[in-house]
Amino acid sequence: MTNQTLICALALIVIGAFGYIQGQERAKKDYEAQVEAQKTDSTVEPRLKDVTTALIPAVFGILLGLCAVGVILKPALRKHIMHLAAMIGVFGILGGIVPIIMSLNKGEAFEIGKPSIRSGLLMTAICAVFVYFCVQSFIEARKAREAAI
Repeated sequence: MTNQTLICALALIVIGAFGYIQGQERAKKDYEAQVEAQKTDSTVEPRLKDVTTALIPAVFGILLGLCAVGVILKPALRKHIMHLAAMIGVFGILGGIVPIIMSLNKGEAFEIGKPSIRSGLLMTAICAVFVYFCVQSFIEARKAREAAI
């Protein structure tokens, strides 16, 4: 299960990094457009948009990666660490749904091309698959323990 945890962790880190880089590029373009608009309309105040929330999938990926490293370093704590990883995965599912709900609450249409929605859907899917594998692993471990008794 450690390998699956590392793969999911890396995928989430890539999604977060890609979303952040893409968001920075969009924020710069928006800022430049605001500067141009200010030349004709002095009421426009240029402001650079903060895109640090795009790193949320990367944070979950780092946490999962730390769990995988913890299992490698302390195999005796495997059961507890993997339960923690599963819990992080569940929170990742919920965290991936948040941008979708926020977008719908603003009255915006559900656009798969919108970076926050795309990132949220990917994070939700990866975390859901990870949690599924965790549950399957827990079931197999329990059956193996019961068969050994």
